[in-house]
Amino acid sequence: TRLGKILGLCSVITIGTGGFFAVSLLVFARQIAEYGFNAPHISDHLRIAAIYIFFITLNEYQVGLLTGFESFAKLARVNFIQAVGAFLLTYLMTSLWGLTGATLSLGVAALLNWYLNHLAIKEQLHKHQIVISYQDMFQEKAVLINFAFPTALSGFIGSIAVWGCNAYMVRQPDGLVQMAIFTAAASFRSLIMFVPGLVTRVVTPVLCNLVGENKTSSYSKVFAFNVLISAIASTGIAGLLALTAPKLLAVFGKGFSGGSEVAVLIAVVSIVEVMANTFYQPLLAYGRIWWQFQVIVCWSLILVSITLFTVRDYGALGLAWAYMAAHLVSLAMYLFAGYRIKKNAEPSMVNG
Repeated sequence: TRLGKILGLCSVITIGTGGFFAVSLLVFARQIAEYGFNAPHISDHLRIAAIYIFFITLNEYQVGLLTGFESFAKLARVNFIQAVGAFLLTYLMTSLWGLTGATLSLGVAALLNWYLNHLAIKEQLHKHQIVISYQDMFQEKAVLINFAFPTALSGFIGSIAVWGCNAYMVRQPDGLVQMAIFTAAASFRSLIMFVPGLVTRVVTPVLCNLVGENKTSSYSKVFAFNVLISAIASTGIAGLLALTAPKLLAVFGKGFSGGSEVAVLIAVVSIVEVMANTFYQPLLAYGRIWWQFQVIVCWSLILVSITLFTVRDYGALGLAWAYMAAHLVSLAMYLFAGYRIKKNAEPSMVNG
């Protein structure tokens, strides 16, 4: 079937992409450690992290597939088991082998996640009588050109931008300290994005189905519901975290209590990011993935440019402001793209 060929093509692309980045990390670990992080002693740990890179790439494909099947209960079950397993693995392996064990535990946890997702996908394929086929899969190259390629390219460019900004800050005189403060403060981001992320994961396939069935009114209602829930949840959680930032950061140690200003700013940035992710949904539902590529390019350029001007003097706070600017611009671009889609404009954000 056509769906089987599409899944086969996507799986090959995913394995190839994950393998490429994992092998690249193995080969260039020393150079990345020395010139990227100014810490040549972590090269062996980066090589171990190649396991994580490979399986986390496969996991993203698996989550997308299960989301397409609307297997949300199974996803929740897998995520729970994986979260508990990852915690136990990290504790055990770190206790036994220190930093090496901690790095290895990331890869083992990603492998566990892959296996659990694999079992869930196998069940869904059997339920829907779908057989993944690799024969003549390149007949579906339109999927590769219009979806897989721009998605992979967007992820690659965005990841390079984030890595470059982190590496630039680490190489500053007090870079490691600033990176530690930023990382601790950025833990707020995961908490703020958790509930909106769950809602968006459920709503996205529903929106895609409604677009396919041309149910414009229902689509508008579901999308508006998602926007409202995302705004309320992210603002509420961010406000709570901002008010308790000093106490929460103190958990990381005495040296982190001074990062409250960074944490509060990241909380606000996270609200903007949540809304940007929410308004990205029309691009996905209507298949405007190349528009997303344009947004990511602009996001990356702004992030890197402002980082270069602010991090040297302001450290972690400067990096947080760079993210704020990048997400504000991406949100504006998503709003403009949504307006164009609503008006049934031609798919070009650049030429008109």
